[in-house]
Amino acid sequence: MKEIILFFVTIFWTILSIIIISVNYVLLEKGYLKEAIFLAGLLHLGVLIAGVVMTKVLRWKKELQKIDKLSEHIIWTHGAYVFSTVLFFGIVSLLWPNVLFDGHILGIVLSVFITLFWGVRLFIQLFYFDPKPYLTNIILKMGFHGLTLCFLYFTIIYSWSAYKGIVG
Repeated sequence: MKEIILFFVTIFWTILSIIIISVNYVLLEKGYLKEAIFLAGLLHLGVLIAGVVMTKVLRWKKELQKIDKLSEHIIWTHGAYVFSTVLFFGIVSLLWPNVLFDGHILGIVLSVFITLFWGVRLFIQLFYFDPKPYLTNIILKMGFHGLTLCFLYFTIIYSWSAYKGIVG
């Protein structure tokens, strides 16, 4: 049952990621940055789902029992902070997308922060992680590559948002 749920969640978010990235080229060219950011907000929710699935795929509950309790708690705490940060990005993008590019300094700073957050995450995904031992089937491979596309999309959209906030 878990694999069926994982399959549909992964397929859904991978397809949605590809569609949104394709559509957003048109959106950005036509000046629909608000809509592009809103769609990024939806993708943030997908990334959260993928994060929860990742803890299952990597068997965190079992694997983290092999380390001392303090280290286990630190890992879970860091995970909670990342989860909360991504949730915040999604909420802001869904509810107040225009705030991110309207020229106010707080919106510009937040757009820059989100760009750096996802740009660093994209770099780590491409050049540091070695997921091969865990990408044991097509579903997991598609999920991994779908996440990579999301990280690229976030980096592009929020850097564009910061740019538009600065130049108007």
